[in-house]
Amino acid sequence: GQPASCGTDWYAGQVAIVTGGGGGIGRATALALHEQGVAVVALDHDQQRVTQMRDEHPQIECLACDITDHDNLEQLVNDVIARHKYVDILVNNAGIEYWALLAESTIEQWRRTHAVNIEAMYVLSKLVAPGMIERKHGRIVNVSSIKAFAAVHGGTAYTATKAGVCGLT
Repeated sequence: GQPASCGTDWYAGQVAIVTGGGGGIGRATALALHEQGVAVVALDHDQQRVTQMRDEHPQIECLACDITDHDNLEQLVNDVIARHKYVDILVNNAGIEYWALLAESTIEQWRRTHAVNIEAMYVLSKLVAPGMIERKHGRIVNVSSIKAFAAVHGGTAYTATKAGVCGLT
């Protein structure tokens, strides 16, 4: 179906960054925004998904990106602003899951889940917010999960980060 719209021209000419934009919800979001006239920069860690998105939708800029590399994120946002002058929409969608019982999980799994699911969201939001505040225009959409509100067997880190997303938002 067609995405809901605030009017046919509301999105036209805006610029969006979508994390996790090569697959799933992120890909669908990037495509829906593009259909509304938004210049979309989709980020994904998976080079295969990036290549597929570029091949199938060359009008959408899709970049391979490790969103846990804060210096890389800063450079990326600066590059987008240099090319497009601003970022109107940030969709923080990227997320990972490790499934392990608390007693069997590792600190590396815990840290990686937090780095991707909430820390990168904070960093990207902090990078684009000043321009949005200055222009008095912008949207930051943080994607969480129903699992933020319900314990999931083996999903300690994922559940904690998704609950954190709700708190951050």
